Amino acid sequence: MKSKVNVLCADGFSKAGLEIFSFYENISVKLNEKTTREELLNEVGNYDVLIVRSGTKVDKDVIDRGKNLKIIARAGVGLDTIDVDYATEKGIIVMNSPTGNIVSTAEHTLAMIFSLARKIPFAHLSMVQGNWDRKSFRGVELFKKKIGVIGLGKIGSEVAKKCILLGMEVMGYDPFISEEKANSLGIRVASLEEIFKEADFITVHVPLTDSTKNLITKKEIEMMKNTVRIINCARGGIINEQDLADALNSGRIAGAAVDVYSKEPPDSSHPLLNAKNCVLTPHLGASTEEAQENVSIEIAESIVKFFKDNIIVNAVNMPSVSIQKFKELKPYIDMGEKVGTILSQLSDGGVIQLLVSYVGNIINEPFEIITRAIAKGFLKNIVGEDIVNYVNSLLYLESQGIKLLETKEEDNFSVFSNIIKVGFVSKSKKEEIWYTVYPYSEAKIVKIDNYYLELDPSDYMVFLRNYDKPGVVGFIGNILGEAGINIGEMKVTRAKRGEKALTIITVDNSPSQEVIDKMNSNPDISEVRFIKL
Repeated sequence: MKSKVNVLCADGFSKAGLEIFSFYENISVKLNEKTTREELLNEVGNYDVLIVRSGTKVDKDVIDRGKNLKIIARAGVGLDTIDVDYATEKGIIVMNSPTGNIVSTAEHTLAMIFSLARKIPFAHLSMVQGNWDRKSFRGVELFKKKIGVIGLGKIGSEVAKKCILLGMEVMGYDPFISEEKANSLGIRVASLEEIFKEADFITVHVPLTDSTKNLITKKEIEMMKNTVRIINCARGGIINEQDLADALNSGRIAGAAVDVYSKEPPDSSHPLLNAKNCVLTPHLGASTEEAQENVSIEIAESIVKFFKDNIIVNAVNMPSVSIQKFKELKPYIDMGEKVGTILSQLSDGGVIQLLVSYVGNIINEPFEIITRAIAKGFLKNIVGEDIVNYVNSLLYLESQGIKLLETKEEDNFSVFSNIIKVGFVSKSKKEEIWYTVYPYSEAKIVKIDNYYLELDPSDYMVFLRNYDKPGVVGFIGNILGEAGINIGEMKVTRAKRGEKALTIITVDNSPSQEVIDKMNSNPDISEVRFIKL
């Protein structure tokens, strides 16, 4: 470490993290327990590294003032308060600490489960009010109870392990973890419907995405036992809060415990604040001394590795290569991530293998970075966009029980100097997409399964498998037009005349489920998928 590195800790930092910095005389740290917006804007230009927690917003104005910033580090997981895209545009690495709070959040989930089972908060409140009431707070044992764990990532798996040790029967739902992996943890793989109908306790551990928002609503609650207890220590919005409050107040379910909310802090009128049999905590999942220490150590070590060894660790916007090489490979990396995201949305879960094959001159480049980008795209809607990154994507792929098969072929195509083939194999299907990068760094998808085409993916797309018959394209266009959805581009490609065709439509906004259902109603259309990048 040759030159001086100035670090600003804007929201406090643990002693353990500060001790790591203290070993390096070239690292100078300023520790603020709290930094006002005005102070941050005035001071950030003097620092190479800015370390924040959730209390500090790092937006375009802050980044523009931070003319010397090389790293913005989040001592935690969530990146909602950091403008990652703008930081990337400015060449600033954004880091987080994705593993430091796993145990803490899992233990908080267990604490919520125990609180519900034995009605501890309600008994405490009765006691401090001067009552001695043993009959109203009769609880239930956890032993031999069924718990449904929705989401079997690192936190969900940790919760499942602890529940198994308590003698509970664990049912797990995660479409992206293999049955073999789940069974090795002692988890019985189940569908969402099976969990909703059978479980005594239900706990969610999934990221908040378009597919998980309102995962549990009145409809799902109606499937459940009236003795069920529901826990959410993941993200607000996964469970519809009004529907949950209604179910509690009507006695439809036995209880709920919530640590996270759609809006934080919740308004005084929030329906759960006055709901019956509801345990609430103010987003305390990662609020332990150990978790705060762990995330500080993780961030400090990542910063030291960058300045001491030029190694990038836990970056969410940069792979572990030189800046120059990253710029050369960026078209491959960006398109690889998009292709991975498309494939994950074409799958029906149960993916066993992710296949990546490099053909042509690209085999002489450090293509592992591209593979990591493909894996990141494939996993971002599964484990969470703020968790998976170029550095940890392959580890998360392994943790989901998905095997990576990476190959290279020296022979190239007469038309393309390089081709990257990406596909997956699941228990029910397989899909493959080819893409290339033309001269002047223009990346295009050139093949999807058996269909050749040239596609520049957009943020919103509709993929259809349809029979090659007159009227199908007009039918699709009419439905989108009636819904007020503008078509950017439509591509129809077929392998043989009169057989199945692949139709890809780029649109300006998301079609509703009703629109998708209308398309599916046509007997000449066998499959409709909405793809969001």
